[in-house]
Amino acid sequence: MPKTETTEETIVTFICSQIANSLPQGTELNSETDITTDTDFDSVAVMDLVFELETEYNVSIPLNELTEIRKIGELAGLVKKLQMTTA
Repeated sequence: MPKTETTEETIVTFICSQIANSLPQGTELNSETDITTDTDFDSVAVMDLVFELETEYNVSIPLNELTEIRKIGELAGLVKKLQMTTA
C-alpha cells in the first residue's frame, strides 16, 4: 500500500506515470486523457496497467467495471472507490 495518503489525485498521478513510460517523452497526460484513443494503448497494455494499480493500491478491479472506463480520471475514481469499500 502507498505510504502517502491516497487521494484520487495521487492515483491519477500514478496512472499518468505508468502510462508515460510507454509514450514519447513530453506527452501530456491528465485526468481527461482517454486511455485507449489518446495513448494508443491496446488491451494488453490496459491489463498491465490494471495489474500495476491492483498491486500498488491493494485492490481487485473487476473486469466488468472496466468496460465503462475511458479516461484516466475515471479509472482513478474506480480505484479510490474500491479502496474505500475494502478498507
